[in-house]
Amino acid sequence: MEGIEHWKDFQKYSLLQAVLLHIGVNPARTNAFSEASCRIDPEIRLMFIPARNKFIQAIEESRLRAQVVRGPAPGNRIDMEKTFILLENIQTWLHFAKIPSEFFGESGEPDYLNPKHKRYAPKLAAVVNAWLEIEGDPELERLSAKQVLTKWLRGNARKFELADKAGNPKETSIDECARVGNWERKGGRRKKRV
Repeated sequence: MEGIEHWKDFQKYSLLQAVLLHIGVNPARTNAFSEASCRIDPEIRLMFIPARNKFIQAIEESRLRAQVVRGPAPGNRIDMEKTFILLENIQTWLHFAKIPSEFFGESGEPDYLNPKHKRYAPKLAAVVNAWLEIEGDPELERLSAKQVLTKWLRGNARKFELADKAGNPKETSIDECARVGNWERKGGRRKKRV
């Protein structure tokens, strides 16, 4: 990770820069200026190719937002030097894909989930985390989404400032968060599955 700390001030990276920084290589290295040189350099090659493929696959599948520029036909491949990605998009993708990255953050946690960020909003973080954590929860078979969200929020109330000083969940705040995260808009009791 030698000499790459000054790259942390950027808000936008070329795809090539992002892949190199993700694997801990300074893009300013003379032999790392192009994708071709990264594939040839034996020091970089072993880490570069899998990381490049992850990034490109995520872009192609619309899981990683980028300003894509493609090369000429017939290959029509993504141009790694002319395609750009915002820092926030990289961090969000890494976080939700659960891909660790020393340069972009240990967990790739987006700013809106980072308690140290100046605009951190505990209720927003609570809703996002609850929504993600209950994915595949077996209780969704018998309870409504709002009920499962409410249960999760109560259990994590202290972590997201949804509890009073005595540690009791603030029911109004929990209900607000559960309503925001609820994807079942019809309401009412869950219908039994046949």
